[in-house]
Amino acid sequence: MTISPQVVTAPGERIVGPFAKTCLSETAIKTTANEISNEYLDSCLKSELVFLIETIPIIYHYLLFFGILKHMKILAVEDDPSIAEMLRIGFQADTHTIDVATSGTEGSFMARSYEYDMILLDHALPGKNGITVCKDIRGNGKDTPIIFISVNADTETKVDALDNGADDYMTKPFSMSELRSRIKAVSRRTPLVKNSELKIHDITLDIKFHQAIRAGKRINLTKKEFSLLEYLIINKGVVLSRSMIMEHVWTADSDPFSNTVEAHIRNLRKKLNVGKKPNLIVNIPGHGYLIDTPEKLEQTGR
Repeated sequence: MTISPQVVTAPGERIVGPFAKTCLSETAIKTTANEISNEYLDSCLKSELVFLIETIPIIYHYLLFFGILKHMKILAVEDDPSIAEMLRIGFQADTHTIDVATSGTEGSFMARSYEYDMILLDHALPGKNGITVCKDIRGNGKDTPIIFISVNADTETKVDALDNGADDYMTKPFSMSELRSRIKAVSRRTPLVKNSELKIHDITLDIKFHQAIRAGKRINLTKKEFSLLEYLIINKGVVLSRSMIMEHVWTADSDPFSNTVEAHIRNLRKKLNVGKKPNLIVNIPGHGYLIDTPEKLEQTGR
């Protein structure tokens, strides 16, 4: 499988053209694209992948910023490696976190065990089919939005999926632009769409332009630091366990024994507390972390 010269022009790690904003090297993109080379991709998804790579910055700015759609943690239950990789590339470029399950059994377990903002679910899966997985999720009390993505276009299957808890149903082959629009539409019916700003004390998070401001001064945060602060502020006053933070901000295959949460909390505090500003993020030993106003923290002795 070859890639258009406009997309990959030369070997090496130099980042050029539309890739500059995605922080993906040409070699990484070319390697990924060359690995995705089965017949299904060649017939339906090859041009979509090239289009996706070339237009990621534009899609990202219009759909994530101007759509005011928050950072999401997405679970894709998909056994076709070509489609799974396309979803991973697309949503990671949008700065979303995405986990991929390759069987219905694995997908059911992950959906019931971890917190996700959106689930993309195939119908024909090894282990358990999509309808059964959907029933498992709803039977467990989870109301996470579910969008079916399936080659099954018959009305009976669609009705069955929607009657058992699916929020939308789209057929393969599909385009990433349509999938993003459907996610956006489903989000309008759920808490995924929110105000463009989050505030606590003198800290403001501008979701629309991905900026953090404290006392009128902009703070430069990494994507993970921004997502971590966003998650804390959304749940202000609530103690969030280390595992809850790992599940929401990182992927399910992250090492649970690493000190990545502690390291990111430490860096976040350093950046937020410059100039002897009061610390708003506190550690509750044995329980986790919370963020709150100085007044509330003082009242509770924290």
